[in-house]
Amino acid sequence: MASDVSDEGVPLRVLTLNVFCGKFMMDDSRLSKQIQLIREQNADVISLQECFDVQVQKRYIEGFPDYTPISAHQLGRHGFSILQPISNLVFKYVWPVLSSVCCVVTCCLPPRVRAIAFPWASCNDCLGLLVLVRSSRFAVEEVTIQALTYQTVLYSYFGCVAETCFFRPRGFILATLSQRTHGLPQSLGPLFPASQGPPAPRSSHGEPQHSAMRVKIACSALAIGVAHPNRIYQVRELVRTITGNGCVPVILCADTNADVDQPEMQEMLQGEGGDGDVWKDALIECGRHECSWSGDNPLTRGWLAEPDQRNDYIVYRQAVPWAESPSPSGKSSRGLHASSVLRLLSASVIFKDRQSIVSDHYGIVADFAIRRTEAV
Repeated sequence: MASDVSDEGVPLRVLTLNVFCGKFMMDDSRLSKQIQLIREQNADVISLQECFDVQVQKRYIEGFPDYTPISAHQLGRHGFSILQPISNLVFKYVWPVLSSVCCVVTCCLPPRVRAIAFPWASCNDCLGLLVLVRSSRFAVEEVTIQALTYQTVLYSYFGCVAETCFFRPRGFILATLSQRTHGLPQSLGPLFPASQGPPAPRSSHGEPQHSAMRVKIACSALAIGVAHPNRIYQVRELVRTITGNGCVPVILCADTNADVDQPEMQEMLQGEGGDGDVWKDALIECGRHECSWSGDNPLTRGWLAEPDQRNDYIVYRQAVPWAESPSPSGKSSRGLHASSVLRLLSASVIFKDRQSIVSDHYGIVADFAIRRTEAV
């Protein structure tokens, strides 16, 4: 394992992979191979999408005992309680009846069809997102798990009505990590917001000061389809929410289901005004223009006939040196100083060789260095 501190800063290796897992879609040999190959990558943060089956999540947690697991199921937020932002009234009065009808219908379907069309009926984590953080190097300070407000209402997939706000919600996990250093408190744990921990020291302006370098990690999966006219609204909400006040750098690991030339990705990477100074794609920054979904992958055959494309991303955004922060008087004041900055060292597509293919998506790994910024 790399040293905790180098001349370039604190090393941080991030890995993302869509594991292609629903009930009856993941056999034991493929799962074991996934865990083995991911462990060999020695990543500090592992971001997994389409991990709907909680038994598969359990295997991952057992396979990475030295990592802190974060998922909707781990936090007791599995099922439809995560969908409150969509419509409380709908789920309070309409969903019980609709759910009963759907359960009766899905029980009559073959298991494979049921897993594809209604993943919530056979799995216990509708978001299907799992983040693993190396406990010895980074403490988990705060976690947010949220469904996106905009959900696809109806979409044709495999000839079935498979993507609705009821069946496969789209959302994200956002975790704030801090570097572990000797003498500092241990992790507050993913169940406890940072605000419930010991009060952080404050600057002369009254803002919290963090002696350890901090970074936000986000994991998400967005609406399916080669071209999706409404996915741009999901991207806008996701970016706005995970960025927050901008005082901490953010790394987003996502299966956006959108190629790099789609409008939603262009807007993220170039900014609404084309300034190009907001989010950066780790692969593009390293001069690598590779696909993460390929027709040459044997696990894509028989499922989807789509062109080779980039669906999977590790993108990052630097912190704003001085961010706007509301004061007790209600007026905004400049004062939240960014405590760390990211430097990208390398990025590559992984699990694409014939002997290492473990999913219908290839994985991506990126190496960063976190450096402390000087106080102003």
